[in-house]
Amino acid sequence: MDQQINTSITSLPDEIITLILQNNNCTEIIRFGTTCKKFYDLVCNQQLLWKNKLKDVIPKDIFDVIENNSDIDWLQEVKNFLNLKEKILNEVALMSSKYYWRINDIYFEGVEIFFNLSVTNDTSYYYMIYILQQLVRKGNHHLNNFCEVKPYTLTDIYYARTVLCHLINTYLTVKWVQVQLNNELHPEFVVNFFVQWVDSINMHFQEEVDNIISNLATNVEMIILKQPFTACTSGSKVKDMCEKGNISERKILEAITQVIYHQPHMAVTSTANLDTLDIVKVINNKCGNVIALGAIYQAVARRCGVCCNLIAFPEHFFLEWRDSRNSHDIRNQQRYKIDLGSGELQQMSLCPFSGYRNTNFSTYRPDSLLIALVASFNNTMGAINNWYKQNASYLIEFSSNATGNYNQYSKFIKALQENAEEPVVYTPIHIKCFHEMNRRVILWLIYDVLSYTTTKQLLRQKTVRRRCSRVKYAVGMICYQKRAGYVCVVRGWDLQCAAPHAPELNGLQYGREQPFYQVVAVDQSDRYVAQENLIEVVHPTRLYHLEDVIAREFTHFNGFAYVPNTEKRFEYPDDDAYSSTQNHSVSKKLDPAGLLRVKITDATKRRLNTTS
Repeated sequence: MDQQINTSITSLPDEIITLILQNNNCTEIIRFGTTCKKFYDLVCNQQLLWKNKLKDVIPKDIFDVIENNSDIDWLQEVKNFLNLKEKILNEVALMSSKYYWRINDIYFEGVEIFFNLSVTNDTSYYYMIYILQQLVRKGNHHLNNFCEVKPYTLTDIYYARTVLCHLINTYLTVKWVQVQLNNELHPEFVVNFFVQWVDSINMHFQEEVDNIISNLATNVEMIILKQPFTACTSGSKVKDMCEKGNISERKILEAITQVIYHQPHMAVTSTANLDTLDIVKVINNKCGNVIALGAIYQAVARRCGVCCNLIAFPEHFFLEWRDSRNSHDIRNQQRYKIDLGSGELQQMSLCPFSGYRNTNFSTYRPDSLLIALVASFNNTMGAINNWYKQNASYLIEFSSNATGNYNQYSKFIKALQENAEEPVVYTPIHIKCFHEMNRRVILWLIYDVLSYTTTKQLLRQKTVRRRCSRVKYAVGMICYQKRAGYVCVVRGWDLQCAAPHAPELNGLQYGREQPFYQVVAVDQSDRYVAQENLIEVVHPTRLYHLEDVIAREFTHFNGFAYVPNTEKRFEYPDDDAYSSTQNHSVSKKLDPAGLLRVKITDATKRRLNTTS
């Protein structure tokens, strides 16, 4: 009989141990290295292992930037990332306890610690943005499964988005001024700037937009020169031919129209949302708003040597081209409008508002285009007042350089423009790699330009409300206002009417001497409702469009009601237990065997998972 041999892991070759470690996460590998000196040395010296591990936890685009640095210590870089992630998640989880009782919005003084963490090294700024974006995405995944996991709740997502917007918008403000000083605020940059500003979670970098424009210019060359793809160079050949007069501008425009509109069967829409204004999505989805298509057309034409002028007024938007074949005098050139619905040329007369009586053929204004984007986006959003619309509203003051407590970015613009000759200002900034000058300009804006003296913290009084038998509904419950006919979420209550002149008092059976509820209606408005006008919704559903409004107070929707967060429970300590009891009794009443709720929940989860 063969004798069994027990082999210790310490006797295994280093190569085998490394292969085993590749299947573990970074934290487990680091802990493994603390077990003995041999494994500690092994873990510290396996740079290739840590390089692969870093590649698994950070975006590929930033990894490519880091990889170009030959002196990189991959283990230290992994530790930097993990330590930063831990600090960020901890700080986000603490924000609710700090700012729940605050009435006004959180400005830069509320996220100062995040800016300090973001400038510790060249990559920390982008790392922080990526970590916060992942927190929001992972949080949405948990919310779709009706579960509460810190720090991935509605409240945590709200504060993560707040920090993320300040980080990205500060960077974008510096970028805007630098590009403006170089006279390179082209329409495609302005359109992408708007999308980046409004949607800080799913933004596309300018390099992606430039690559798409280059590909379209390449396709134009392929049509004009009838050469294969490898022989084209993103419009440079056609541009040279156009400048030498070997090819007409009209022929180039016809090729651009074919590439943008005819080949992909582009659908044009008046809807201006984050899909139809995002240049990358417009090209990939073959559907876009006229503003995005105008920016794309103008950018491709510019790369091919044709000057098209994008004109933007509040109610007036078009793309103009002047035929210079017969006259070099601007006043005598034939003017055409490029139909942004089809790409076809249409002859036009002089616009009385464009100012073309001047000899300078340049009426394109980036500020006007930005305002047109905000107006179109707000018109599409209508009455919906969510996170994206709130972000867009800041750009109205941003573009006009207005000053005020509610938009600190206008102060940044003024300070940057006044110090345009300083190296700290004009040093090119790139979000994926913040060099020393880039970090200095961020700190200068946060600590020197903003003194925080203009932001006064307005706080609510901390109160604790105990339930009594008269209070029928609890915070977080979804109810129906039977008198006005709308669904709402309960945010708070008073034992009797606390408003001196509440509209609800007219025609009430029980008058003021009954509980009144603060609710948010489906139209996102705050209402004050008497108890006799409310009834509980028997089959409640998640109200997605209200979650941006109530995120500071609730963690998630559990299938019956929105669950109060820790601070809301302090304010209404008995409501969460009451709401849970009501949910249980409703479930048993609808289905005594408890099968119906399970069946509905599973179906809902499958639908949400499929959608996500």
